[in-house]
Amino acid sequence: MPTVEILKSHPLAHLRDEVRSSNEKLGVIQAYKKGMTKGKLIELMMKHKARFHHIKMYVKPLRAKAKGKEVKKITTPAGIKVDLEKAKKAGIKVKK
Repeated sequence: MPTVEILKSHPLAHLRDEVRSSNEKLGVIQAYKKGMTKGKLIELMMKHKARFHHIKMYVKPLRAKAKGKEVKKITTPAGIKVDLEKAKKAGIKVKK
């Protein structure tokens, strides 16, 4: 049986989809309305626990880190590390 904590872990869109699919399969929940807030929707789902026994704790999926632009760094004659692009813009002579 789902608890309030389990239902709160899900995004609102997922909860709405669950209520809609249960309405199609098992008959309409009369109190359900389109613009319900998450709290009211959870209250409604707790009144009809038997329909939502399959819901587990939601874990946000991990996303791969976006690969950024590779930054080339050089050391200036003064011993300071700077980006190659910034050094060229500043007029620092770069040895190859």
